[in-house]
Amino acid sequence: MKNKIYYILLSALVLLGVGCSSDSEVKLNQNDFVEPVLSAKFENGVVIEEENFNKVIGTFSWEEADFGVATPVKYYIYADLSQDFENKILAYTATGKDLSITQKQLNDVALKLVEEQKEMTVYFKMIASIGSTVSGTQLAASEIVKVTFTNAMVVDFGDIFMTGSKYNWGGTWNQLIPINDTPGEFWGIYHFEADEEIKFAPQAGWGNDFGFTAKISQESIDLAGLSDEGGNIKVGNAGWYIIHVSVQGEDDKTVAFYEPNVYLMGDAANAGWSIDKTGLFTVPEAADGEFVSPGFAKDAELRICISIVKDWWRTEFMILDGSIEYRGNGGDQERVNVTAGQKAYLNFKDGTGRIE
Repeated sequence: MKNKIYYILLSALVLLGVGCSSDSEVKLNQNDFVEPVLSAKFENGVVIEEENFNKVIGTFSWEEADFGVATPVKYYIYADLSQDFENKILAYTATGKDLSITQKQLNDVALKLVEEQKEMTVYFKMIASIGSTVSGTQLAASEIVKVTFTNAMVVDFGDIFMTGSKYNWGGTWNQLIPINDTPGEFWGIYHFEADEEIKFAPQAGWGNDFGFTAKISQESIDLAGLSDEGGNIKVGNAGWYIIHVSVQGEDDKTVAFYEPNVYLMGDAANAGWSIDKTGLFTVPEAADGEFVSPGFAKDAELRICISIVKDWWRTEFMILDGSIEYRGNGGDQERVNVTAGQKAYLNFKDGTGRIE
């Protein structure tokens, strides 16, 4: 039986740059179409383990689709727990004739389909498409392949978000800033009210959230008056704090509170390229107040940072177009020239900054 052909001729012609005004121009003809033929070779019954994430567990391969014209073809592989694919997700995209899959890549698909560790069978199907998106002219492989395995519940802590009593417990999630080139390390600067409670999660939503279960130093507890409130971190002493969250594994989480010390750094600072109290910004009392720098020592390029890790530039940030822009995991930021005697003003509540 001829495989079902999905095609949207007009969009394909546009994507290919093919018009209808000349007899010499190429036109798609569905009679020339050849569907892809999908196959797979996987280790069935594998129990995925984090230490084997980089191990190749199997390979998808296919006989290439043909649309009757010389144009690149992109392949979309969908996954579902059922062969009807009513709740399918896009698992992988590829070009060429095959795609090798590691344990981690297969596990990532599983974690989009289930919320627990379990043995499962995942079904895969393929669509070939020309054009830049899957909405172009399509050919579907008739084959459905399956893989049976047990997933690993490993959480990706590539991001950290904070919510709490001030934020309607999930009504708002504040994303912390990555510490440059330091995996699992994040920071932020916030004003806390007395008795405010907070928690952290690896996404802007509930799931794998944590609070006082993390390791918290006695210094942090004493500084901010921290206590355990049903697993939440309760802040006893109102004020501004720098928070530092480190996640190096499911059972290795640390939360630290520091004084809200923000510094001028570099040629515009009195101390030059050293962290020094002469470069400290003043700290406002109000939650919507401004941090204010000392006057700039001379005409120079502006550099601002906090200092909670060895290399200050890993936690630097800049005022650009009226906004506080954090370096995070990016490269050296755009430079801003300032004039001797001016000051920098930072409002961390609304993320704005100015130089006057």
